[in-house]
Amino acid sequence: MEATVNVTCYKSKVLKNGESPLMVRICKNGKKKYKSLGICTLGLQEEPTQAQVSKL
Repeated sequence: MEATVNVTCYKSKVLKNGESPLMVRICKNGKKKYKSLGICTLGLQEEPTQAQVSKL
């Protein structure tokens, strides 16, 4: 049973302040599960800079 873990910007969930949360995606046996990291990014950029990342 091998699992893959990815960190992704959850673009379908945009908060009131325009930020998108960073989520950990865990895939195991064809099932996906998302967990929040408690960090948000401004805008929809692929790679946020240090200044664009904020804690929840």
